[in-house]
Amino acid sequence: WTRRQLYMNARAWKPAMQRYIEILIESAKGRPVLQFNRVDLRLPWLRSCFPHTKILHIFRHPRDQWCSTLGGNLTSGSRLQLQDFEQYDGFYLLTWGQDLHNYFPFLTLDKESHPYELFYQIWKLSYLFGRSYSNLSISLEEILNNPELAIKRMLSDLSVEGYDLAKLVNLVTPVPIGKWKQFADQQWFRTIEEKVDEQIAEYFKGESYLVSNI
Repeated sequence: WTRRQLYMNARAWKPAMQRYIEILIESAKGRPVLQFNRVDLRLPWLRSCFPHTKILHIFRHPRDQWCSTLGGNLTSGSRLQLQDFEQYDGFYLLTWGQDLHNYFPFLTLDKESHPYELFYQIWKLSYLFGRSYSNLSISLEEILNNPELAIKRMLSDLSVEGYDLAKLVNLVTPVPIGKWKQFADQQWFRTIEEKVDEQIAEYFKGESYLVSNI
């Protein structure tokens, strides 16, 4: 679940995983709400197996998410190389890269490359699949900046009614935004991101439902 077959198309055969999710749904009191952190590239399968579910996709700005995965290790900056990244890799980037390379061969596993390139490649794939297969895709920043409006939008799209809006707004906890500026300047990030965006657009050429979100 955490390390293998991280990409699953709509025809993937995973009866045990499907039954596991079914049991969670059957065991829930009231309306089941499930949170998954590893299903973005499995959404075609999830949508196929559970066609009547509502899927909410929440994503974070890639640069701040990158810094979040590093914890407090922001001083290494642009000098990092993939071959030295294991000591900072608290969220399976190397493992995910190795597994997903079997499905997306353009992923950068060059030992001398900067790990942000692999991170952004996977982040962008995750973003594209989330935008394409969810009922609603919304950024964490939008929720933080205007929680009242964002919550109304989310629950409306998910057909949830009769909620206490004020109580839900109070649950939104501020998160630091812009920590990436301590890591490298904007041009450094933009150079890698533009390269990856062009790469992915070329790879998915003809897949309009994905490319339209790039």
